[in-house]
Amino acid sequence: MSDALRTALDQVRTREVERRDVLRMLGLGAAASAGLPTLTQYAYAQDTAPASSVIAGKSDDLIVHNDRTGVLETPLEMLREHRITPKDLLYIRNNQIREPEGRSTDGASLTGWTIELMGSVAFPRIVDAATLADLPQEEVTMVLQCSGNGRSFFARSVRTRGTQWAHGGMGQVTFRGPKLSALLESFDPPVAPRDVANFVTAEGADQPPEGASRPDFEHSLPIGDVMDGAILAIEMNGEPLSGAHGGPVRLVVPGYYGTMNVKWLSRLRFEAAESNNVNQIPRYRIPNDPIEPGTPIDYTHENSTPNWRQRIKSTIFSPLNEAAVSAGSVEVTGVAWNDGVAPLTSVQISTDNGATWHAAEFDAPTRRLRLARVPRHRRAARRRAPHLVARHRRARAGAAHRRLHPVEPVGLRVERRRLRRRRRQLTPPRHPPIRRRAAPCGSATTPRKGPPSMLRTALRTALVAIAFSLPVAAFAQEPALPDGPGVDVVYAKCQQCHPLSYVTNSAGLPDFLWADTISLMVQLGMQVTEEEEEQLYDYLTTYLGTEPPPEPAAQATETAEAVDGAAVYATNCSSCHGADGAGIPGAFPPVSQHAADLAYADRSYLVDLMLYGVNGAIRVGGMTYNGVMPAWPQLSDAEIAELLNFVTLEWDEAGTLPPNFDAYTAEEVAAARGQGLTAADVLERRPDVR
Repeated sequence: MSDALRTALDQVRTREVERRDVLRMLGLGAAASAGLPTLTQYAYAQDTAPASSVIAGKSDDLIVHNDRTGVLETPLEMLREHRITPKDLLYIRNNQIREPEGRSTDGASLTGWTIELMGSVAFPRIVDAATLADLPQEEVTMVLQCSGNGRSFFARSVRTRGTQWAHGGMGQVTFRGPKLSALLESFDPPVAPRDVANFVTAEGADQPPEGASRPDFEHSLPIGDVMDGAILAIEMNGEPLSGAHGGPVRLVVPGYYGTMNVKWLSRLRFEAAESNNVNQIPRYRIPNDPIEPGTPIDYTHENSTPNWRQRIKSTIFSPLNEAAVSAGSVEVTGVAWNDGVAPLTSVQISTDNGATWHAAEFDAPTRRLRLARVPRHRRAARRRAPHLVARHRRARAGAAHRRLHPVEPVGLRVERRRLRRRRRQLTPPRHPPIRRRAAPCGSATTPRKGPPSMLRTALRTALVAIAFSLPVAAFAQEPALPDGPGVDVVYAKCQQCHPLSYVTNSAGLPDFLWADTISLMVQLGMQVTEEEEEQLYDYLTTYLGTEPPPEPAAQATETAEAVDGAAVYATNCSSCHGADGAGIPGAFPPVSQHAADLAYADRSYLVDLMLYGVNGAIRVGGMTYNGVMPAWPQLSDAEIAELLNFVTLEWDEAGTLPPNFDAYTAEEVAAARGQGLTAADVLERRPDVR
């Protein structure tokens, strides 16, 4: 470790350094003296939009994960203050949003809103939502929770896509509205589901984000649970249901995850089978049989189950993660909950990483579906120390009728560490940091215990810098990045703060460290969309990861006649697809014969595949492959053309291609450049050749 870095770490530990000096001591002073933006300048000038500007009426203390569709998380220290979570503090998760109603916590009007009841029912109807207030009202207090709540705590074992929730993708609320079954029976004649109807598919009046290619959002739910307990919520916490939380009408099935409680309800379809919408399959499903984390799976209705019901879970409210507590006994509080099918019968606490468990007192809710609170639980320290460091690790709860809580890394473990006066033992963060809004320099903020957030972030950055062994480099004579999909995003985002040598000299990092780095940069103020964040991750792990693709062949000539397609294949493709093009079953699909079949179905597809890559599950020869192939735009037009001629014409054993099939040309490849396709776009237009 350099002397400058050691000094910086020591002063950060003892809080004897100002925020503006931290990164200067880490070697970034040259950037400031050159008139270029430093990390701290960029963090404060380009801060994440506050929650109230994403959803009007939301507290700015909420964590903003996505400001396009509105994804906000409730900090745990705020969540624990209320038995019923106020609407200004309640989390929000939107796959897509209804504009402009979804941008406000104001109550939405029922006037003019309609809900269509259709499908396998007798006497379909269009319901005037204003009449819902005239029906008998049901009130249910329940845990509303995103099915991905706690996702970030698994990121150390496997790359987890999606919103990196900590504990705050949940809240306890009270919904009010008529039961769906009562509405159906209120008509004369009734809107009776037919015997063939097994599912109710709910649609909302929201739309996919502009420019998105995904289908509209919908979910299918089992008709038994819907008819037994679903309500058409028109109020939340005693007020008209806000547009931000799905008003004026939201389908609420108590005990189900939040995504299944469809917002802005506009249509209910009674159907014999589940929807094949992408949000029903492959999204929001779990395998029927356990698999290793990160193992790809081709989800089907037979091998998986929709993520309908909430699984039993618990969260520690105090001590908070990283909180310093006094020696002796420690009071632990928290909550536990499930889907309400069976009552909670016990809550247990572990202080030794799950080796032993101790029964805790808990206030069982008077009704199911509500939080069971652990008001206090005292455990004595086994050895005395000046301070204790609390880290969230695990807790568990038990319920009757075989519904046991698996031990998950989402609860609490209390670890004791000896501390010397004011200097804490320094350890890297266990999980990627939560994305939090960076406050403008000099703005008023709520005081928090512990070191200032920028100091904590700088400390984490310093720790990552130690692990990365990044040298300090000048901005002059910057190295070029390898060409590939996402390279433009790396140039655009990373160069605003760093010399590119910081990036290129980090080549060889494992995937999880690149994920940590991106999370740190976002916390420091890097402005990226979710799509750009994924592009950064995919590029950095592909081209600067532990197994980068081979160096591109030298582009000495652009004439197709001077290029040997077999040599281009051997240099760039054989390591994955094999020297004979047979591939590796289950890992890399075959090229031999399959390339000719693809060319016969759509000759332009292979050109786009080479230029833009592909990402997604594909089936070849009856087997499913992960379908992640990087783009190869660094190859010349002639090299790509002759490569395709080799794999299509030389390996067409079945004679799929006609004798007059036109060979690929460099001009054809050149014309396909600049389309701006993504790997997902290429997957969508992939011919149905298996």
